[in-house]
Amino acid sequence: EAIERIPIVRVMGYGPKASKNYAADREGYIFWYPQRETALLPIIRDAKMKSGGQKRISGMALAALNLLEEASSPEYDVLKIQEVDTLKRDYLLVTLGDSSRAKIAWEDMGRPSRESHASLTNQLSRLTQVVKSNVAAGTRLWNATDWGTPGRIYADDPTKAE
Repeated sequence: EAIERIPIVRVMGYGPKASKNYAADREGYIFWYPQRETALLPIIRDAKMKSGGQKRISGMALAALNLLEEASSPEYDVLKIQEVDTLKRDYLLVTLGDSSRAKIAWEDMGRPSRESHASLTNQLSRLTQVVKSNVAAGTRLWNATDWGTPGRIYADDPTKAE
């Protein structure tokens, strides 16, 4: 029995030899898909991704998939997430549509649960609010990790180089 898989993200490894022809569906299954048909989909960069070696997204890449799925909701349109880097163990590095980046983490991000989903939606809502407010114009890096004061989003100093 054949199952049709609909790609919602591209999945790539790191480096110049990383294949651009893998995609994943909502369930996290990875499969080969022509790049020309997925060019506009957001990217998950996964260090574990080797050509054809992985059947399903796991770990931080699964958290990235959950983030992208939630962020596809119209209320988060201002973010326009282009890419999610899963290299760090305690946060995801997200590239937004304006080319700024955001470090984002939420409670139980590696485990699908109601609490985890609520924490994720709170982080995305707060990040959306600060990006929309243009309170720190020129910000290139947002910090939405709750490492400082929980519930607060921090902006880097736009006058300093990254």
